[in-house]
Amino acid sequence: MLDGRHLGPARLFAVTNPGFPDGLKVDREGRLYASAFSGVQVFNPHGELIGEIQLPGAVNFTFGGPDCDVLYITADTAIWAAVLNAKAPEPNGA
Repeated sequence: MLDGRHLGPARLFAVTNPGFPDGLKVDREGRLYASAFSGVQVFNPHGELIGEIQLPGAVNFTFGGPDCDVLYITADTAIWAAVLNAKAPEPNGA
């Protein structure tokens, strides 16, 4: 890490298991959300897995809702909404 918030050269941040990450998003607290075969996995800023929204077939996702605290998740046959205790980053880093 260069300043605690950016990756340095050739540093592995995290590993999703099972599967491989497709969608990636970061919330206001620096947690990283990554889709995997089992759902959306959540990593802290150090790359440690801290939780998972279990939803087999999760493909991609985005933050939304009036307070930017809903994670809309596309799966094989449906679109799901998970209300979080986290919010999307402010637009333009404000």
